[in-house]
Amino acid sequence: MRRQKSDTEHYRISELTREFGVTPRTLRHYEDRGLLHPIGRGTHRRYPASERARLAEILKGKALGLTIAEIAEALIAGHGYVKLSARQVEAQLEHLERRKAEIEAAIAALKALSQ
Repeated sequence: MRRQKSDTEHYRISELTREFGVTPRTLRHYEDRGLLHPIGRGTHRRYPASERARLAEILKGKALGLTIAEIAEALIAGHGYVKLSARQVEAQLEHLERRKAEIEAAIAALKALSQ
């Protein structure tokens, strides 16, 4: 189990990419969108423990199928945590169910073409 760093210690970009399975480009994208705020620039970025926790929340939002804008809004409303209202959960479930049906229809059409 990885030891959580104290608030005064910082994570290197390589540590976060390895831990969370993302690329440096992904982290830079989140920085460009104002979701992450590292200390330093270029190859010498350092992320405080609070930014590591924020990255975990961003990735949680992505896993729920939220857009970057929706994640940013949820982080603001949740004071640093992705927190969704019951209405937002229901809307996201409906959205994902529609996407699932579209994907299943596309798979069926492709299978029919391959026969």
